Amino acid sequence: MFTASPGAVSTITWPGIEDLLPPSKIDCAFSDCSPAGLRLFIPRQLARPGVPVAAQVIDLTVTRPHLGGKRYWFQCGCARRTERLYLPLGLELFRCRYCYHLTYTSAQQHDQRVYDLARDFSAMQAAISCGEHRRALLGVSAFILRFKWTGKRGFCFD
Repeated sequence: MFTASPGAVSTITWPGIEDLLPPSKIDCAFSDCSPAGLRLFIPRQLARPGVPVAAQVIDLTVTRPHLGGKRYWFQCGCARRTERLYLPLGLELFRCRYCYHLTYTSAQQHDQRVYDLARDFSAMQAAISCGEHRRALLGVSAFILRFKWTGKRGFCFD
């Protein structure tokens, strides 16, 4: 992973977001002065037009897996050890998911209320027939989910 010699300037690139954002890159330098042996220096620069990156120093830590070799980790500013650091739009520092409160899309889309309604047929019926628009949409979503669960066996009613 780290093939640059200490003090040499390297370029790190990462992909853009489909057609919305172009790929980005930063120049950085590695040194071997941190407790784990590696430190990443990022000077203030533009990752892509209009996206500034603040000057930053990131320590790297090393662990030894059970089957041998080395595994490198970034040490976030919050002291967490992480495999990846993130630079969300509008922010200038690389940080971990925890610092920026980032979640996975599947966690954002999951609604436990739909699953609860899908398990309870009478509650699902009540939600669909109620006058409240949002509750009715939850009921319809639960109906679709329940239909997916039953698959080709047919729709089973309790």
